[in-house]
Amino acid sequence: MKYTRLVMLLTFWLLSCSDNRLSRLEFTCGNASAFTKGDQLVLSTGLVERVYKITDYGLTTIQLSNGLSSGEWVNSDRGLCDWAIGENVRGNLLSLRARVSDDERFTNEHILVEAEFEYPEKFMIIKYIAWVYPDALGLRTQLQIKAMPGYSARSERFSADVTETLELSEMPDEMIAFGLMQGIKTNMTESLLTERSLELKDQKINWASGMVLSGDDDGIVLIKESNKSTSLKSEGDVATGDFEIKKQKISTSGAGMFPSDLKEDEYTSMWANWIVLYAGDRDDANLALKQFDRLRYPVHPDRDVFIMANTWGSEDMPTECIAAAREENVLKEIESVADLGIDILQIDEGWQNNEWLPAKHSREFQRLKFIQRDYPVYPQGWRKVRKKADSLDVELGLWAAWTIPEDKLKVNYDSGNFASFKLDFAHLNSAGKRDDLMKKARNLIKYSGYNTIVNWDVTEIAPRAGYFYGREYGNIYLENRKINTARENVMYVPYKVMRGSFPNM
Repeated sequence: MKYTRLVMLLTFWLLSCSDNRLSRLEFTCGNASAFTKGDQLVLSTGLVERVYKITDYGLTTIQLSNGLSSGEWVNSDRGLCDWAIGENVRGNLLSLRARVSDDERFTNEHILVEAEFEYPEKFMIIKYIAWVYPDALGLRTQLQIKAMPGYSARSERFSADVTETLELSEMPDEMIAFGLMQGIKTNMTESLLTERSLELKDQKINWASGMVLSGDDDGIVLIKESNKSTSLKSEGDVATGDFEIKKQKISTSGAGMFPSDLKEDEYTSMWANWIVLYAGDRDDANLALKQFDRLRYPVHPDRDVFIMANTWGSEDMPTECIAAAREENVLKEIESVADLGIDILQIDEGWQNNEWLPAKHSREFQRLKFIQRDYPVYPQGWRKVRKKADSLDVELGLWAAWTIPEDKLKVNYDSGNFASFKLDFAHLNSAGKRDDLMKKARNLIKYSGYNTIVNWDVTEIAPRAGYFYGREYGNIYLENRKINTARENVMYVPYKVMRGSFPNM
């Protein structure tokens, strides 16, 4: 038995000691490029250049430079690998390839670079992904991981799940961590935005979505593309991880999954990272981040810029608000929003039966405890409200809980031609729930021919989509406020709503 185990370990060691070499790669897209040069992989947006060196452990960044400034933030080959799932172990490069992608039309065009590494000792295959946007001030990177035969979730903890590393040439002059809050309420004293200046010492920051590292006249912004928020509870945190500072080494962790989530037949994605460089001061840092955000999550004015009314109204009485979603009332509201110049009328809860189809009568409603009288809801489905909306050039939106099956979303889209959907009440406390919901949104939008969107909300603390996650599918509802309510936490107070929307006010 001991002999067999020794042979297996020796075999893994021999496999892991192979001489990793980069295959020839030369690819361009506009001013962006990806190419190999000896043992180096060079990614350039035309403004930012990142150079990696192949090692026995993976890829390590040896140079990071900003074409708008003279400084090099990284100029070192001390690192073993930019990632470490558990700990650094030797691996074998399986493939390196590049192609032009727009992520199925959900982002701007870029070079997609993929490098696959096999780690026999851990029974894992890791795919390192980089998105290189032409003329961008940053890069997006992400790890995907899948199990090999023999993998055991019991032996893995992902205790040091590093997904991005930079070995800085020197310590920055200033470091600031920042994060955004979900579930902001009227009677809270906390701000939507939290910013803290950090001491220049070794530390971990477990609450922030981003960091700003500033030099004399330039700097770096680091972003976790995750649903991390300053109000996220530990029981709902799907490994959003930390920022860790060890002298000049800045690393980001956040596996976005747990060992039991790995599959052999498909990759599971970890949280992605943004590295954005800027030249100038804090205003320039904010601008660079916003510009990169717009590359990652393009804004389409005809899709994303609108005024929306909602049938729930401004009251806090579920029975009446649910009844307002019935056909009789919606037909009147369509006329009202057309008269006011409002673009979309969203039909909120009150329309659905147990099958997530338009209820013909209130007795069919999904939650009967809120029904106190009999009334018709949608006797002929969406036909009448759709015809009315078309005649007055008004778009319709539809509310649903996040648990609505994908096929029912498609059925309602086909019959109602909804310009937007709001998927509410999400509680994404596992990688499976998160990935299934995002897949549902993506499939619906593709099914519609990219004519509908899926909007999220961050009105509660529960883990949902985030400020930096899931926005390729639609927009975010920031606050849920009512005029006629006795609840102070959701009462509409104009200046507080404005302060929540513009946290620097």
